[in-house]
Amino acid sequence: LLGTVSNIDEAVEWLTYTYYYTRATQNPIAYGLPHMILDKDPDLRHHLTRMVTDVAVKLDQNQMIRFDSVNAFVHATDLGRIASNFYIKYETIEMLNETGKCG
Repeated sequence: LLGTVSNIDEAVEWLTYTYYYTRATQNPIAYGLPHMILDKDPDLRHHLTRMVTDVAVKLDQNQMIRFDSVNAFVHATDLGRIASNFYIKYETIEMLNETGKCG
């Protein structure tokens, strides 16, 4: 998301070019999706939008991005950039936030 995606729709569009998307549309069960999902959501747009929004909320809670849920805009924070540049896992940042050693 850092610098390349500015809103949820762009993130969903970006995901449609990934291996995850290709495989999930061909074999949704392997990715934990109900086998009938493609009947209701053939291009998985609703699923991807929900997934990206949930992740954006979590990243916002851990100060890795700022997420405007009203307009669906996302904006990277310095902490998010550092985590991305140094491959620091989300769970590590979450733990540091919980202990008060981050942010």
